[in-house]
Amino acid sequence: MADMIASGVYDVALGSRILGGDALKGGMPVYKYVFNPGPDRDSESLAGQ
Repeated sequence: MADMIASGVYDVALGSRILGGDALKGGMPVYKYVFNPGPDRDSESLAGQ
C-alpha cells in the first residue's frame, strides 16, 4: 500500500484488519474488535458516506 502512495498513483491508501478476518489473530484486543463497528458507522455517517 505504501508503494501506491509513493508512486503517486494515490494520495491515500486505507486498509482494514477487520475485513481480512485476522484482527484477533494479529493482536487486536477483543474489546476493540467488538466495539469498533459503532464508531466506524458514526464517523461514516458524519462524513456523508
